[in-house]
Amino acid sequence: MDLGRCVQGTPVEQVAALGKLLYDSYRAHTGGKSIATGQAIPEWPQLKREIQEAWMASAQAGLAYASSRVSTALEGLFSHGM
Repeated sequence: MDLGRCVQGTPVEQVAALGKLLYDSYRAHTGGKSIATGQAIPEWPQLKREIQEAWMASAQAGLAYASSRVSTALEGLFSHGM
């Protein structure tokens, strides 16, 4: 994953922090177990780097989606004379 190409101006550290937040939320929601296997899943620091990067990619996609939705909403406001 190319963390250098984060959503416009979003620092890599913020994408990493959001990835961790999302993973920690998943882990808390499932009681620390994998939904697929029922096995215990590790805390963030013990995850393989590839898994951390996958969660960061999810965070990056979520940020890009949110950013596009905000941009669209603002365009709508300004095009209606606000």
